Amino acid sequence: MSERARQSLDSAKLLWIRGVVLAKLDRPADAVEAWKAALVFDPDNAEARAALAGEPEGGAGAAIKPAP
Repeated sequence: MSERARQSLDSAKLLWIRGVVLAKLDRPADAVEAWKAALVFDPDNAEARAALAGEPEGGAGAAIKPAP
């Protein structure tokens, strides 16, 4: 894997994590933007796709839903 490809995957992962943090801070619009940005770097990023779809198994989907 080239250095550039590795950096793109690292950037996607960091953006996904940023989205999780923003969602937990009750900033869902900012979280969505971070997850969309993650997909620019890695269109196959399953976590970002799941988070955008609101799927808890994506690890972050539950984060954008309000706590009971």
